[in-house]
Amino acid sequence: MHTKFAVALSLALITPTGAAAAQTVPAWAVGTARYRTTVVQEITQEAMGDSQSMTNTTYREATVSVSKAAQGLDISVRLDTTHLTSSQGVASPNLKGVTYKATTLPGGYPTTSTVTDAAGAEHKLPLAASLRAFLPRLKPGATRGQSWADTLAVITEENGLVITTTTATRFTYAGDTIIGGARVLAIAIAADGKAKGGGDTPNGKASLDGTVTTVGQAWVTPTGQLVGVESKATIARTLVIEEENVSVSITQKQTLSTSRIP
Repeated sequence: MHTKFAVALSLALITPTGAAAAQTVPAWAVGTARYRTTVVQEITQEAMGDSQSMTNTTYREATVSVSKAAQGLDISVRLDTTHLTSSQGVASPNLKGVTYKATTLPGGYPTTSTVTDAAGAEHKLPLAASLRAFLPRLKPGATRGQSWADTLAVITEENGLVITTTTATRFTYAGDTIIGGARVLAIAIAADGKAKGGGDTPNGKASLDGTVTTVGQAWVTPTGQLVGVESKATIARTLVIEEENVSVSITQKQTLSTSRIP
């Protein structure tokens, strides 16, 4: 199923004529659906003339629920399963039950939000950031060629570092295409982010600076259901371990593919 989906997404954009050409961006539709996401990370780390590389592939399945709220929508993204394969034998963490919950505007812009683990405690691993961004932001009523933006700041914790990543994302209704015989809206995604943090790592006190650049596209039905997302990101980080006076350069190439589970 995933292969067929990828082939369908490679089709050139088709702009319908007549009444269909007047399609505008919808609000997110009420309902529940399950999605499968594959994330491939190619990571290169360089320090003091030495270089190490590894590849991680993560498979996730999540349930997304959208319901009406007093002032918009209640949205939930719950992780059902996750599995990690790594070229260096990194263990697969148990993240089942991690959930993003938010009250949002009709286009998915959150007014309040949380990410918690299965026990209800706040979750600050990097997955929290991806769950917050699982549903692209929409601008109901936007016409073809129109753009809108969102800025998201997320605090995560990694190996003793507390990192704040602020990402500015631009969305554009790029046109229409056909997937599985049905017409869908293509939403182009372009994002730039900056990361800054510090803390006590296993190797001593350290600070981190970084950037992230993402390009991609999401597909949404005219009634407001997510069909899928494809994106590529480049993440560049510099980690300075102060006590050892060592600077570590980390470059990560990441591809993400999300599709709806029938």
